Amino acid sequence: MISDKDINILNSIPLTDVMLAWGYVPATESTRGSWAGYVCPWHDDHRPSLVVDKAPRKGATDLGFKCMAGHCGQQGFGAIQLAARLMGFPAGQLSKEDYLTVLTELAERLHVETEDGIPGSDVLRKKDLSPKKFSEQEPRYAEWDGSQPIFEQGTWTLQGLRALGLKVDLATRRLRQYDLAEYADSPEVPAVRVGDMKTQYDPDTGEPLYRCSIGRGFYGDPKKAETRTVAEWGRELEQRFHVFPVARFIQKCENKEKGGWYVRIVNSTPSYPIFMFKYGWGIKKYEPLTRYSGNKWTWWCLSDDADLEHRFYGDSDLEDLLEGVASVPDDRHPLLEVKTEKNGAVTKKKCFERVVICSGPRDAIAVWSHSNAHVVWLHSEAAGFDHKGTGAVRPNRWLRAFIRKLRDVTADGGLYVCYDEDATGIAASQAIALSDPKIRWLRLPRELSQIQNSRF
Repeated sequence: MISDKDINILNSIPLTDVMLAWGYVPATESTRGSWAGYVCPWHDDHRPSLVVDKAPRKGATDLGFKCMAGHCGQQGFGAIQLAARLMGFPAGQLSKEDYLTVLTELAERLHVETEDGIPGSDVLRKKDLSPKKFSEQEPRYAEWDGSQPIFEQGTWTLQGLRALGLKVDLATRRLRQYDLAEYADSPEVPAVRVGDMKTQYDPDTGEPLYRCSIGRGFYGDPKKAETRTVAEWGRELEQRFHVFPVARFIQKCENKEKGGWYVRIVNSTPSYPIFMFKYGWGIKKYEPLTRYSGNKWTWWCLSDDADLEHRFYGDSDLEDLLEGVASVPDDRHPLLEVKTEKNGAVTKKKCFERVVICSGPRDAIAVWSHSNAHVVWLHSEAAGFDHKGTGAVRPNRWLRAFIRKLRDVTADGGLYVCYDEDATGIAASQAIALSDPKIRWLRLPRELSQIQNSRF
């Protein structure tokens, strides 16, 4: 039996995720990102006439879809209606059997579990089993002792890139007169005109191309911006930030109320991506769209001698330079050669124009992708401090030495600290800024801490 709560959550799945689950990719997108255009699957469509909302229209509460071709007339609201149309059911009231068929197919295609779980919007993402039942269902993990979680690596999706704070736009260009030649041999010449927008595709894989904020030229001329497939942009993130998509996350948990143990399975879906940051000492799991702060970041240490208080992480170029290897950054994140004079001797050193100390990998990815700054972060905002109670008093010896190391690879006046606007972040930022007069403190608007994720 599917509860009303389960039905509401299924119906609130982004419509672009539903289209992707049935194999349709957008042919165009609005400049403001409020809708996506698709080649209509219900009639012989040569221009993207199906409009699918990515945000509710003015006066509406649900996402809608509508074919703008007058003779088609397909339209509706919500993921369930869209799935029903894609499955071939006509518009109108569905029978009880057909309705359950649509719900089941929608849940299976998006890997959604319609069982009771943690209350809230994550209820369909999690599935709890007894260890015995888990061993029966997953015999390949029968020898798993549960001391470490299991991460099944997934594939990169457009929604996953955006969940990490990247801006990703479909690569399109306007048709020119010579482009119309490719339609000349069509049995029915489509109604295409010079000036229509055309999606660009990878010539080898046939997948659509996208411009991304981590690529060259994104904030310049769109015609000159670098374009890649979603998978290629994902591999770029893997190389720079050690982040990977997760298809399924399995963890053995203690039942504190009833005693004993149970196995928790969390499935990633296009509308609910999960990531893991893999480091030498262990793994950090990241669920960006969860409602529960305790589930957002979880880490497991795979080494008994991991000194997490004295660890730092950064983008690949910064890590290389700190280790004495001068990599070749892109045009937007250049490596400068600065001359310094001391006691009459002129020396040259390679450094970056700006470096920002961030509160964590998610913020670091956003800063790196939307600016020309390189980024670095510690294991936590509280790491590297001598504490008195719960407040950060001053950076300890290790952190002060690390800050000096950062200054050596940064141009004068180019080192910043930008932590969260909570009590811990403010105290840590202030302590770092006061420890060195050449470090600048970037303050975020306080109201950002009150804004909830738009998905909820």
